[in-house]
Amino acid sequence: MKVTKTISIDLARRDTIRGVLAVEGDSGTRSVEILLKNQFEPWAVPEGVTASLAYKKSDGTAGWYDTLPDGSEACTIDGSTVLVELAPQVLSTVGQVLAAVVLRDEAGHQLTTFEFLIDVKSSPAGCGASEDYYNLKVVASIAELQAQIDELKENGAGGGTADAVQYIAQKLTEDQ
Repeated sequence: MKVTKTISIDLARRDTIRGVLAVEGDSGTRSVEILLKNQFEPWAVPEGVTASLAYKKSDGTAGWYDTLPDGSEACTIDGSTVLVELAPQVLSTVGQVLAAVVLRDEAGHQLTTFEFLIDVKSSPAGCGASEDYYNLKVVASIAELQAQIDELKENGAGGGTADAVQYIAQKLTEDQ
């Protein structure tokens, strides 16, 4: 059981969109499909780019995530469309939630959409406490990995690139 609201965001024009409605306490059922445009034309997301959602609620709590509490992907990209499942914390407080999609490539370049509003209406069922929610996967860029490999080679750690890559992969896994 899913409810999806479709909106358009132009990356070259600042428009606050107030068309996303949701109900306090909803969980795993609401998503926003965002059609990305550049000066009114569809803008295809380049290969290798990932998406996440940054938001701030009316009570001052905030978050930034690409992964839901159950570990599943929160954001998927298909051409010029980004589908974002709203995490439970986004809908934990009545009022307006200011949100934006953050796109990042492997080199660490970041492109953020202009904000849109999610209007969270009260529910007689209520919900749990409002808290910050941050859940971003740790993904090292190729440039970051190459810099770490170069540093390891200079410091004499390991027997070449293969050992350095294995060492770095192990460290990244431990940090998660």
